[in-house]
Amino acid sequence: MNVLRKRRPRAHEARPQGQRPSRVAKKKSVSNVNPDLFTKKAIPLEASVYKPTRTITDLPIDPFIKGNLTRKGYKNPTEIQEHAIQPILDGRNVMGIAQTGTGKTGAFLIPIINKLLKTSPAFQVLIVVPTRELAVQVEEEFKSMAKGTGLSSLCFIGGTSVRRDLSLLR
Repeated sequence: MNVLRKRRPRAHEARPQGQRPSRVAKKKSVSNVNPDLFTKKAIPLEASVYKPTRTITDLPIDPFIKGNLTRKGYKNPTEIQEHAIQPILDGRNVMGIAQTGTGKTGAFLIPIINKLLKTSPAFQVLIVVPTRELAVQVEEEFKSMAKGTGLSSLCFIGGTSVRRDLSLLR
C-alpha cells in the first residue's frame, strides 16, 4: 500500500497563509544574574622599593670574600641576601623565596664560603640544584666569590661520565 505523504515545507520555504510552523520558536529568556557577583577584580599590589640598610663591607664575613664581592661590583646586599646571610652565618635554617635575578645564589654561597674559610678542619658542602644551567651558574659564582681563598668546587651533572666525575673527585 503506497501512501502519498505531503512533504512539510522547510523553514526557509514560503508557507501558505494560515498554516502555522511545525515548531514553535522558544522565547529566549534574559538572565537577571549579575556576572560581577562571580568575578573578583584584580587589585594591583603596591610596589615596594627595597632600600638596603648596610653595604657589603658591613657584612660579618671574611675580608677575602668582601674583596671578591666588591670586585664583582657588589655594593649593597639584595633584599634576599640581607635577610638570609646573617641567619645562615648564625647556623639557622633558612628558606628563601625570591624572583629570578635577585641574588638567591649569593644569599647562600656567601655564608657557605665564609664557613668553609673559618672552619678547621675544612669541611665539604654539597649543593643540589634542579637544572644543569643552575648547577653551572652556582659553580661559576662560587669560583668568583672564593677566588684566591684556596677553595675549590666541582660540578657534577646527571647523564655524564661517572668515571670522569670520580677522577675529578680524586
